[in-house]
Amino acid sequence: MKKHSQVWVKVNAPVDSGLAELVTVLNLIDGLQTIESCQGHREYGFIYFEYGNWRQLGWLIFERLFPFLWKIVGPDISISMSTCALNTPRAEMRFRVEAIGKITSALKKSIKRRRFQYSYGKYRIKPHN
Repeated sequence: MKKHSQVWVKVNAPVDSGLAELVTVLNLIDGLQTIESCQGHREYGFIYFEYGNWRQLGWLIFERLFPFLWKIVGPDISISMSTCALNTPRAEMRFRVEAIGKITSALKKSIKRRRFQYSYGKYRIKPHN
């Protein structure tokens, strides 16, 4: 069977109302796919996401997202890497519920400046359309 080329598209899915804007903003990062999220029942919420291979995900987390967000919300956020059943690299962003607004606002500003665009091992000047 002939393989067809594929492109990233963003798909509508139900998300907790307290995280809807943050999930939307994260999905603006070229190549990032949110998998699961919860706005939190008490103190902490989370978002699981995937981003390419181990190296690409590590770069996004440890070189871009975490250092940038730590400056804004400090210990109210953590990001870790793990694997799912299919051996796919996955990240978990965990945050205090009170920090959701700060995280969302900071990412919106930063993504507008194209700080996080990285696709398949190459820095990108423009996002894919």
